[in-house]
Amino acid sequence: MTLEAGSKKKFMTTTNMPNQTVLGKLVQPLLEMAQHYVHARECKTISDKQWLKVGVMRTLSNESTGRGFLQSVFDSLSISIKRNHYFEALKSERRLRFCQKISALLFDYLKQMYCETDPFSKLSSLDGYDIYAGDGHYQAASAHDPKKDGKKYPVQHFYALDLRTHALKYLIDADMSGDRKKEHDMRALKRLGIDELRQNASKGRKVIYSWD
Repeated sequence: MTLEAGSKKKFMTTTNMPNQTVLGKLVQPLLEMAQHYVHARECKTISDKQWLKVGVMRTLSNESTGRGFLQSVFDSLSISIKRNHYFEALKSERRLRFCQKISALLFDYLKQMYCETDPFSKLSSLDGYDIYAGDGHYQAASAHDPKKDGKKYPVQHFYALDLRTHALKYLIDADMSGDRKKEHDMRALKRLGIDELRQNASKGRKVIYSWD
């Protein structure tokens, strides 16, 4: 069975799962989503599940470079992998699609899991509305990013936070094509489709954005 974002399937909760570490608690929901994604591919060098786990570890790592991260982490995971293979996996379009699907499934999972703690549930005037906070954030340029006018510029990313459940959704990255060094938030939002901004809300459901 293929599980798509927006599915009404009830996911397994993580409250009764044995997680001995903080990393285990962070990764477990991702691994649960991956079990329901039938287009995952088995890779003998580094599986999709291992790739998700490594991605979380990279986010939490204090290492400033990818090479330093690989040297510090792969011994602990008992993975034998060449540096080139790891960085090629980061450029894989299939892995990107896989990550996007898992992110969408996790977003729906969190909406199901925390719907009973909705802080707006007592405000009847907001019944029938989905409410999001939106903002853009910068990511420091990497060592291999190209320079523009002799300077490296940070990469912009735009996010939406569901204020009813606190589920975070990635919207889009900034258009840095040509000589553009940054993109205004409104320009980026206009590049998104209506369905993307509505987060696949059902017909008749209203959507409010509070944008910083």
